[in-house]
Amino acid sequence: MKLKMFVLLGCLIATITFISCSGEDGTNGADGDTGLTGAPGTPGNKGDNGINCWDSNADGVSQSSEDVNGDGEFNGLDCQGEQGEQGEQGEQGEQGEQGEQGEQGEQGEQGEQGEQGEQGNANVQVAQIDMSPFGGNIFTFNLVDDTDLDITVQELSNYTFLFYLENVTSTIYPVPGPLIFNTSYSAVNYREVGNNANDAGDVNINFYQTANGNDFQVAQGFYSTLKIVALEISLGNKNGNEVLAQLKATGVDTSDYHEVMQYFGLE
Repeated sequence: MKLKMFVLLGCLIATITFISCSGEDGTNGADGDTGLTGAPGTPGNKGDNGINCWDSNADGVSQSSEDVNGDGEFNGLDCQGEQGEQGEQGEQGEQGEQGEQGEQGEQGEQGEQGEQGEQGNANVQVAQIDMSPFGGNIFTFNLVDDTDLDITVQELSNYTFLFYLENVTSTIYPVPGPLIFNTSYSAVNYREVGNNANDAGDVNINFYQTANGNDFQVAQGFYSTLKIVALEISLGNKNGNEVLAQLKATGVDTSDYHEVMQYFGLE
């Protein structure tokens, strides 16, 4: 027993002596190299699918009530919200007051008198007679009864007349004068005053052969229209010849129907 305690005491003294006689701590060594990356861990379990926006009852099943736009497809086009309520109508604004009427301006000064216009055609009348039924060598008509001229029997002496024949080709010939290809010609006999009231205004247009002066037979329908121009004789003119002379002096060719019409502004 004593021997055992002696041994323990000796060990204790040796331990104290060893501790008290140890040197200072040494410098820490450098860190070692980083180790290799470890292998990836095992992936976790896949999460549950989300709910589609069109799946109104969240059961994952396409139902006809969820096809909002009716196109047979179930996609984002079916995810529209419900139509909102119509807003209230705004109140109508008050009507503005009517402005006052402006004062009437003063009347302007009268303008200068314009230049005198060209001579009108009030003293010229035009009529037509259908000749398509005619065939023969004498065409007879009455200026008062067979035309729409505004002339009475008593007024016939106040007018001079120009006559023109138009054929089926729309060619117009003066009467009297040569006709188509100069194979025939026309003459006119006008009764200003007849033996009785019925004769006044009678006109005969005769057709002759140019070669021998014999009667020329016009084929029915060859001439379509007889054109009549009535020129009133003014107080300054004693007869129709002076009227025609005045037209000729102005450069108007009275044998040209269109030229006469253009001169009087009738065509």
